[in-house]
Amino acid sequence: MKQLLLLGILATALVLLACKTGRSGADMTDELARLEKEVVDQEQKYDQALTEREGLENEIENAEELGARTRAALARRDRLRAELEAMGYSPDDAEAYATVAVGEGGQVRREPVVASSEGVSGSKPGPKSSPRPGGRYAGPHDIHVVVKGEYLYKIAGYNRYYGSGDRWPVIYEANSYQIKDPHWIFEGQLLQIPLF
Repeated sequence: MKQLLLLGILATALVLLACKTGRSGADMTDELARLEKEVVDQEQKYDQALTEREGLENEIENAEELGARTRAALARRDRLRAELEAMGYSPDDAEAYATVAVGEGGQVRREPVVASSEGVSGSKPGPKSSPRPGGRYAGPHDIHVVVKGEYLYKIAGYNRYYGSGDRWPVIYEANSYQIKDPHWIFEGQLLQIPLF
């Protein structure tokens, strides 16, 4: 519709121009055909530019989303590093343990690296280790980040730990340096879960 209106205006303008300039009808028809082709070309270029713009906007949106996720992951990593340092971990501890996985809710499963005659392997030793100075448990353990709604009985009942809530005192003893009352643990708190 827009094209027809534009062509009508062009045709009228050419007729008026021909009358004033004394050009023939054939010249004016050729000029009109050339202008029609130019209008179609310009519309195609405009449509192509719009398509490219939409593609670039999508790429920018995807890049911004990826950047936001990356910044959130870096902030979470820095927070976890600070919390681990507050629990007494040092870079030397990092060499003694191999991270196995990081699960939902921030649970970090760590397994000690044990030297054997065949080399270094990750295996779970069975006996309980004595606490570190200051009451911190020094044996093999998982790190659990407390999420909203959790309590020691519930955490001990997870299949990935003990599968029985009745074993909550083990978690309490390993973390007694940071838990004053076993009924009060807090979201974001890092708990050591002994592996035995």
